[in-house]
Amino acid sequence: MTATVTITFHTNIWEGVTASPWTVHVTTPITFTAMMTIRISTDEVAELAAHIEAMGLDWGTENSLCSKLNNAIKSLEKGQIQAAIGQLEAFTHQVEALRTTKLTEEQANYLVTQAQAIINLLRT
Repeated sequence: MTATVTITFHTNIWEGVTASPWTVHVTTPITFTAMMTIRISTDEVAELAAHIEAMGLDWGTENSLCSKLNNAIKSLEKGQIQAAIGQLEAFTHQVEALRTTKLTEEQANYLVTQAQAIINLLRT
């Protein structure tokens, strides 16, 4: 998901024009407009959920992990960045709890690394 933000700044420039014996001050209005597109990481979160679905985990583990990611996506779509970060942090805590029981070390490392990268992106 992307969001486009437009910022407009209005100001005046004062110019002095001298025509002897008088100095005339002229105000010139200037408007600056900048547009930027901010990418919100729903795609990355969806890709992480797809990766979990491809891992072949039992239904309960897959559902529990993916539901946290789906909630993060919903929060991002509403512009609730802090809520999404909290949901991604809850996801990483659950992954850590499942390390070596339901997830291999390699799987857990990958999931935590990807989730943390998304969190870092959201915090910038």
